[in-house]
Amino acid sequence: MKEEGKVFKMLIRSQADDLLAAEKLAGWAEKAREAGDEQTARRLSGRAQARLSEFAEDEKEMRDRIERGDTSVQKECLELMMEAQRERYRAVRAKLE
Repeated sequence: MKEEGKVFKMLIRSQADDLLAAEKLAGWAEKAREAGDEQTARRLSGRAQARLSEFAEDEKEMRDRIERGDTSVQKECLELMMEAQRERYRAVRAKLE
């Protein structure tokens, strides 16, 4: 795999981690709010927002790289995103077996 492809794969995985963490943190914040602990809810919400911000920064970097490259970079990026999702699928399947 080309070095650029390795960078895209890393950024895609980073985004997936950021989204998963943000989703969990947002859920916990909601539960804290329901339990009447607004301080904890705000802290957890802030952490979730920080992870979403990291996701957006990675997306901007990938878009900038694509715009500087040619269409083969765009195709490679799509293939890498699909492969990253397949890897996550296989990992979850393995846990269920």
